[in-house]
Amino acid sequence: MRYELTDINRSLSPFNTLFDFGLERNLERSWKPNVDIQEEPDHWLLSVDVPGIPKDDIKVDVLDGQLVISGERKTTKESKGYSEKRFGKFERRFNLPERVEIAKITANYAHGVLELTVPKEEKAKPVSININVNEVQ
Repeated sequence: MRYELTDINRSLSPFNTLFDFGLERNLERSWKPNVDIQEEPDHWLLSVDVPGIPKDDIKVDVLDGQLVISGERKTTKESKGYSEKRFGKFERRFNLPERVEIAKITANYAHGVLELTVPKEEKAKPVSININVNEVQ
C-alpha cells in the first residue's frame, strides 16, 4: 500500500509543481492583514497583524476621511519549499468617525503588531452662564 501511494505521488508531481507555481504566484499578489478594533471611552485602538514586515515598510496615512494602512511583505526566494505566508503589497482602509483628533493619532510597532490609537475629540462641555434677571415694573 505504501508503494502505491508513492507511485500516486510521483504520477501527480507535475501537477503539484504546476499547482504550487500557481499558488505561489497568487500568494505574491496582495493580501490583507488581520485587524482588531476596540472602542474605548476616549479612543479607538486598532491592532494590525503584520509579522515579518520591518516598520519602515509600513505606512499610515489619513486621506479623505479614511485611515489608510499600507505596506509590503517581501519574499526571499532562496528555496523551493512550501509556504502559506502571503507576500506582496497590502492596504487596509477604515472610515474615520467625524469626531476624531487626526493630529493626535499615534502608532506603535512591536513583535509584528502595529497598534494605532485614534483619539476621540473631546465633546463640547456644557457652559453655565450666570445671568442677572432684572424685574421690570
